[in-house]
Formats: sequence, structure tokens, C-alpha cells
Amino acid sequence: MEQAGTLPLRVWLMFEGYENIATVGDYRHVDRFRALGLRAGFGDRVRLGPIKVIVDGWLDTRTSANYEPYADAPHLRGYCWREEDPADYRELVWRAHEAGFQLAIHCDGLRATDIILDAYEEALA
Repeated sequence: MEQAGTLPLRVWLMFEGYENIATVGDYRHVDRFRALGLRAGFGDRVRLGPIKVIVDGWLDTRTSANYEPYADAPHLRGYCWREEDPADYRELVWRAHEAGFQLAIHCDGLRATDIILDAYEEALA
């Protein structure tokens, strides 16, 4: 429909950043996009957008990674998928940047946000 000019709306696609979110060092998706020559942008009505990365959970489920426990669940502080190896985020940021992609990063908690900001600072220094 894009090529025929009959697509009645604009579509902005995001790519999943990890093939397996629980596997540290899994950059296969970013590497595949780069090998195919894909970059952000592309078409007129169908565009390739950022790579989506989920860092932590959600506030309403008490899974976003925070420094302090939740007031209504003092035994919980949330989680980050790769908190044990934050260098993994730095590597993903660098690879995506080198491949010409933006990142759309989900991080609700302050702990997760600090980890991602540190990753950007280190990767793009």
C-alpha cells in the first residue's frame, strides 16, 4: 500500500531491542538491522522508528526499579532486567547509535532511569 500510494494513514514502526529481554549481551536485533542497511526514517507513509528497550517494570504493578521501597509494599523496590550488568545497556546504546537508530527506552523508576542515563553518558562520551 505504501508503494501504491493507497495507505490511508501514517505508520511509525518501532523495533524490539532484544531478541530475548532476559539475556544479557543479546544485540542480535540491532546487528541484523545494521547488516540489512536499515536506519530510522525510510518511507513516506511507513517509517522505521526507534528501537524499543524495556528496562524495568511499571509503577502500578510495583515493578519499576526504585531506590526506595513502595509505600504500600515495603518489601518491593522493583527490578531492572540487566541491573546486574549495566554495561550491557551502554553497549546497546552505542550499537544503536552507530547503526543510526534512536532508542525509545521504557524506564519508570528512578533507579532504572539512573542506569540508562549513565549508559548514555558512557556510550556517547
